[in-house]
Amino acid sequence: MKRWEETCQDCRRALDIDNNQVKGHFFLGQALVELDCYDEAIKHLHRANDLAREQKMNFGDDIAAQIRIARKKRWNVQE
Repeated sequence: MKRWEETCQDCRRALDIDNNQVKGHFFLGQALVELDCYDEAIKHLHRANDLAREQKMNFGDDIAAQIRIARKKRWNVQE
């Protein structure tokens, strides 16, 4: 758990410098999923997806797959 918290801190620092970093939002979203912060994770993953499209970057299905995982985990917790 400690490593995921450190990852969140690192990503937040990077995003403070440049909020348009696809990888910053993506990795922050992944870490937040691991910390069970699904709503915030989904927000950052969607931002990563939007930025990737705007910047014409190809991440294949990686971002969309993480969004699906986060939504599924959130749904399982809500039930």
